[in-house]
Amino acid sequence: MYVLGSLGCSCLLVLFCFLLAVYKLNMLVFVVVYRSLCT
Repeated sequence: MYVLGSLGCSCLLVLFCFLLAVYKLNMLVFVVVYRSLCT
């Protein structure tokens, strides 16, 4: 049960990091597109 809990926590952490990376990448793409359109 303890192993399952820690596995769930690590999976959640990986998922959170993945979502954060995707969010940052989307922000970067948005900024690049915005700059290229507004220059």
